[in-house]
Amino acid sequence: MSLSPTLLTTARSTYRAVLRSARITFAGDLPRRAALENAVRATFRSRTMTPPTPGPSSSSSAPASSSSSSSPASPSHTSSEGGVGEQEVDPALIAQRLAEWGEIASFLRRNVVQGTMDESGSYKLRLTKDTELNDNERDKPAAVQPLTPFPNRDKSAPRPKCGETPPEAPAFW
Repeated sequence: MSLSPTLLTTARSTYRAVLRSARITFAGDLPRRAALENAVRATFRSRTMTPPTPGPSSSSSAPASSSSSSSPASPSHTSSEGGVGEQEVDPALIAQRLAEWGEIASFLRRNVVQGTMDESGSYKLRLTKDTELNDNERDKPAAVQPLTPFPNRDKSAPRPKCGETPPEAPAFW
């Protein structure tokens, strides 16, 4: 089963959007940008859009072996024609994963900032034109308003009139 032309167009535009967001967000940080771009490329090259699984070593300088295609992380499925290596693709699953990657691109563009430490030990953030700058007022819970204008008044006890002392009041009052 092949993917529809509209799904392929969506995949291309989502791929470009993620790479563009990575380029803008990680403009001064080449190692992180390269790591993200490599992960995105590997994910979009996969027919099932699954992200690559990290290997036992975290170094990116290890050469890729040719036996990685037979690893359990990427099983080979046989199609109805008997071809080995062709994976069944569910268009609904691919569309869902493309929508998720679109959200990732938006999140990178709006919510991820990079900071560098200056000589004084404080961090300077590199904000872009797309970075969301929100106040925390919308995240705080609303203050509970009292039901009456005098919330500490006990309505069950009788109140003394002006100039009278209450019966339970001490003598010095």
